[in-house]
Amino acid sequence: MGCRDVFVPIHSEYDLTRIDAIERLFDEHRPEILIHLAAVVGASARIGPNPGRFFYDNAIMGIQLIDAARRHGIEKTLSLGSICAYPKFTPVPFLEEELWNGIRRDERPLRMAKKMLLVHARLIGSIME
Repeated sequence: MGCRDVFVPIHSEYDLTRIDAIERLFDEHRPEILIHLAAVVGASARIGPNPGRFFYDNAIMGIQLIDAARRHGIEKTLSLGSICAYPKFTPVPFLEEELWNGIRRDERPLRMAKKMLLVHARLIGSIME
């Protein structure tokens, strides 16, 4: 598709839950397009004792990345969701408006964080249009 320079940050160099790391990333690499695939993930046993931390880390990472992209004039931002964002019992064919139906009790923190990014992106998009 014509991409010649693709940069994938690693956590030890850029902790994307920290705004200073995100700003440094954007200043050092000056991206034209942002594809946000990062997430703090773990098995249900790992999430169980720390659901608030999982929600916070994933939500703040995405919110700050999307907002930094807006402030830095990034021409296009793509933030991917996760299978855990889908309802536990997903009908086929799946309609976008059904994304908010049901809850997957085992993965609520990541699910809700990913869905909050969808809301955030839509709000920024409506402001920019």
